[in-house]
Amino acid sequence: MIWKFIAGIGFFLYGLQLMDQSLTKLSGRSFKKFLHKNTQSVVRAIGGGALLTALLQSSSVIALITLGFVEAGMIPFKNALAVIMGSNLGSTVTGWIVATVGFKVSIENLALPGLAISTIAMFFLKQRKNLFNSFRVCFAVSLLFYGLGFMKDSSGNFVDQVNIAQYKEQPLFVFVIIGFIITSIVQTSSATMAIALTALYAKAIPFPAAAAVIIGSEMGTSLKTLIAGLNGSGEKKRAAFGNFYFNVATVVLAFVFLPFLIRLITRVIGIGDPLIGLAFFQSLINLLSILLFLPFLNIYSKWLERQFSGNDVQESFISPAMANHEADATALKEEIQNLLERNLDFHDTVMDINMPEKNGLIDNIKSFARVSGYTQKLYNKLKASEGELLEHYVRLKDEDSSGKESQLMGIYMESLRQIIHSAKSIKDIHHNITELRESENDILHDHFHRLQGNWLNFKASFRDALYTRANLDTLMHQAHIEVTANNELVRSALGRGELGDMEASTLMNIEREILSSKKAMIRAAENLSQ
Repeated sequence: MIWKFIAGIGFFLYGLQLMDQSLTKLSGRSFKKFLHKNTQSVVRAIGGGALLTALLQSSSVIALITLGFVEAGMIPFKNALAVIMGSNLGSTVTGWIVATVGFKVSIENLALPGLAISTIAMFFLKQRKNLFNSFRVCFAVSLLFYGLGFMKDSSGNFVDQVNIAQYKEQPLFVFVIIGFIITSIVQTSSATMAIALTALYAKAIPFPAAAAVIIGSEMGTSLKTLIAGLNGSGEKKRAAFGNFYFNVATVVLAFVFLPFLIRLITRVIGIGDPLIGLAFFQSLINLLSILLFLPFLNIYSKWLERQFSGNDVQESFISPAMANHEADATALKEEIQNLLERNLDFHDTVMDINMPEKNGLIDNIKSFARVSGYTQKLYNKLKASEGELLEHYVRLKDEDSSGKESQLMGIYMESLRQIIHSAKSIKDIHHNITELRESENDILHDHFHRLQGNWLNFKASFRDALYTRANLDTLMHQAHIEVTANNELVRSALGRGELGDMEASTLMNIEREILSSKKAMIRAAENLSQ
């Protein structure tokens, strides 16, 4: 029964995750446009956040998209705070559905037909994306209820076999910690709510203890948003920390006034069903916290601005002294030359240059734990550098639009465009290169080492010939020769049956992108030689 209960939690969590993904894909652009349109005032932001979270049933999705809007400057962070506050209220809809339906009817009778129809439909509708995602939503909801049924069926026997009564007398703060820990792990307050409702249904814990678990979940669900905002701009950090502090305040106030709130629900309002009472309690504390904070939102926003007033400029490779250079093309050229060198280093990273070969089992296991996203981070820095240099170019051109100087700056900016094109070409095949490196097929693995060798030879010759156009022409010719030779090896391996059609196509695509990257760098160097 313990394993059945845990399996029920797993089904419930997976159902929530699938529902997030499927509804987001179904709504897509219209969903984001609605969110952007309804965040232009604080009141509309709260309502928009609540409504969309009620539909998507994921306050985390709404919060993360909102943080992206803030970082892009599309909405002020005060309004972003209002969206996140509203999303906390919208996320309580799941609790109402579970409390009113999940324990009142035979859940399997609802879940199994949905699972049967949706899985068969998805199998035959893979090419019809909208229909496929619609049935995937049906599958997710059915799976969610199926998991809830597991939890419901196993909870009674679990309580009979384990002496839960010994924990009933624990201080309520212990249950707050339990709610925080559970939500921090599963990262959804809806699952914590389902667990609390199940425990309450099985009479494993009393109503005050279940309410304390819900209080703890309010803070646990904000951790994902907080982590997402740590490495962002100042505006993004303000929104993330503002949400976290808001949830901490909600937890403190709800816990202090917990006895009063319980009496309000059970005696004044007169809700006799503890399951309905718990769903009402979750909505009530979120609604009251919004009403309490709303009059002080401007003051709160200004306080957050003072706390997180750091530099909002995205990290780049541009030197800090660039902004103080005189208005000439020389400074611009130096920065673009530096960026060209950085692009060579970026290629080393993508090609795994200077990384040790992983031969043993332990080394391969360790490779799974490597921090992901480093390549994307380097590419983002290159892109941020491009944006800064473009801004400087516009300023320099406005200050001095004289003939030759302006013409030179235009040529150098074309070099910048070629550098970023080169970086994108190699970034787009990073996953292919990784697959070659990790492949069990010796032909593919050998091709990876051949690409590494070709790149090292190119880089050495490129640096020797940098800004000498005649040698660069030779280098361009050599790059074409290498691609032709490598493609011939691929065709030979395909003819001998050592490679499949898809593998051969992938290798030729990699060669094409690498050639495109090299050609872009050579053109950039030619322009910088002006």
